[in-house]
Amino acid sequence: MAGGGNLFGRVLSYVVNEFIVEGLANNRAFQRFAVRTNKSLENLSSKAKEVREELSEQWRNARGNDDAVKLVFHEGYEVVANCIIVLSAFQHF
Repeated sequence: MAGGGNLFGRVLSYVVNEFIVEGLANNRAFQRFAVRTNKSLENLSSKAKEVREELSEQWRNARGNDDAVKLVFHEGYEVVANCIIVLSAFQHF
């Protein structure tokens, strides 16, 4: 008898999931939100790649120069802090 309850739960879950997916797929506000979020994440990813490449180049150029190494690490921490701020802003959506 427990198997029938499990089947009912799965069917109910499937039906609710279908309504939610259909509702969101046809909702203009959700579509705009999804597009904005996707663009923001792509921009953030692109910026992170640029910064990573820049820091890598600075690191290669800074070998043997203690002051330059300190600058690279300082800028790296600044970038990480900025990324954390941006990511925390996404949590408010």
